[in-house]
Amino acid sequence: MNTNLQNAFTLSRSEYRPSGDDKKIIELANGGKFILAYTQDVHCQFTDAVIAVEEYIVSVHDSLKEAKRYLDQESFREFYIVEPPAQTETSALTGADPCAPF
Repeated sequence: MNTNLQNAFTLSRSEYRPSGDDKKIIELANGGKFILAYTQDVHCQFTDAVIAVEEYIVSVHDSLKEAKRYLDQESFREFYIVEPPAQTETSALTGADPCAPF
């Protein structure tokens, strides 16, 4: 690759500031929401190379059924649903196990 193009790409990458909803998506999902989202490539302004991929929120829903209904209604194949993390049982982790090797 040409050194000028490498320098231009490096400059573009260093000036890049995330503008997507990545953090908000995680926050909403951890709060039990279902998020309809999509990703978009961010390109270098000089070389057109991809420097990042950002996620954006389309809509937020209280249930998977609601989110799927909206997705079917919109019929955009590039949209996807971000679900809340699965709930795990913590009752087994409440006491110390005297037989544990650590």
